[in-house]
Amino acid sequence: MKRIIFCVLYILLVSHVSSATHLRGGHISIKQLGKTSLACRITITVYTDSQSPVLFGGTKVSEGDLLNFGDGSSPVLVPEIGPGKTPSGNGFSSTYTIVDTDGWVARATYTIDHTYSKSGAYVVSYEELNRNSGVINFDQSLNAQFYLESSFELDPLNDKAYTSPVFLTPPAFFAPAENNLSYSMAAQDSNDYTLLYELTTPNMGRGENVINYKLPESFSINQFNGLITWDTKFLGMFRTGEYTFNTKVHQFENGKRIGYIIRDFQIILEDADFNGTNSDNRDLDENNRIFIPTEGGFSFKVFAEDSEVTSLEAFSELSSHDNSFSFTTSYALVVRAKYRSGNFGKDLGYLIYTKDIELPGLDVVLPVGREQLNVLIYPNPVRDILKIEGEAGVSKTIRLLSTNGQLVLERKNFNKDQLDLTNLPTGIYVLQIESKGNIQKNPSIGKVLLGFVNC
Repeated sequence: MKRIIFCVLYILLVSHVSSATHLRGGHISIKQLGKTSLACRITITVYTDSQSPVLFGGTKVSEGDLLNFGDGSSPVLVPEIGPGKTPSGNGFSSTYTIVDTDGWVARATYTIDHTYSKSGAYVVSYEELNRNSGVINFDQSLNAQFYLESSFELDPLNDKAYTSPVFLTPPAFFAPAENNLSYSMAAQDSNDYTLLYELTTPNMGRGENVINYKLPESFSINQFNGLITWDTKFLGMFRTGEYTFNTKVHQFENGKRIGYIIRDFQIILEDADFNGTNSDNRDLDENNRIFIPTEGGFSFKVFAEDSEVTSLEAFSELSSHDNSFSFTTSYALVVRAKYRSGNFGKDLGYLIYTKDIELPGLDVVLPVGREQLNVLIYPNPVRDILKIEGEAGVSKTIRLLSTNGQLVLERKNFNKDQLDLTNLPTGIYVLQIESKGNIQKNPSIGKVLLGFVNC
């Protein structure tokens, strides 16, 4: 007999205007210690196999396990952290917690304060010698270095102290094969920056991709609410096992990127004898966007239907406020089902707005064909200068076409990171980018609709 569980969500807005075969994923977060300070608190969070005898961190600089602050200073050796081993001292601290007993998942953290010598943009990174063995969607995973990075802009003249986005939901590592997966990467931002989400290739080092990475054909992310969906097929078939992915969460303010955080994570597909489903009773747009007017409210039901479901949980920063709060962009809300078997079934993701603003958009050029074209385009719409990041050092051909197919602009052998569109008439255009890559790669072509406002 099926069991139906539902929760009613009511939102009321009152507005005031080493051979490490143990690592399952992780991320790096940064927090500036005061608006005018050059000191930052940096935390590495990793998820490990709690049964592995190999610990997070290490004992020898020559073997890696290094945190790099991105300012040219000497990297710091992260000490071994694990069961009964949470060292601290000399400006750092650590923690170790079992978060999933049945799945053998533990969370380890390493936190250290670092003072930069001047303002600027920095990339903070961590590297450890090896990843897990047996990853299905890229080659030689055991020999691939585990690598994390986050970027931020340190500006003491800014009226906001920088802080990385905080992910709303804990990672879920196990999911049933042959079931549609919906998994939220939604985060909250204490500075109210706009957050936009992108799937990227896992790295072995700065700008160095893992070998022969393959993203499953139907694996995708909603760039506005961070909801990942996947039919759990890989190369056209269902295959149980371990898969590795990266989500990059960008922070934007007024069209300028302030920073980003990358979350490396795994999904382990297992055989399971159920097919859990979640649904709600509201007809929302493709981004599950909820508009709540000042002094207004919004009520809806979320259902989970399956004999294995035990509860529904809601995750949102809104719950931390005492009936009185304000914001200028949006907040994420995630509803997650829990199952007796421990398998993760499905997230539902929502965006909550206080005013009917246009979603600014982060356009990742999608490939036409098999090759991945890793190019990031922003802002969209654009007023004068369009940023084109990615495919560093690779010559590209840029074409701008009207919506009826007429060529408006063409730049061959283009290898810059910005395109001046100042003299372009206001309108909607098709931006096409062609990259021939190196001789081993087939040509990659991506295209996206681009809005331009001349004012």
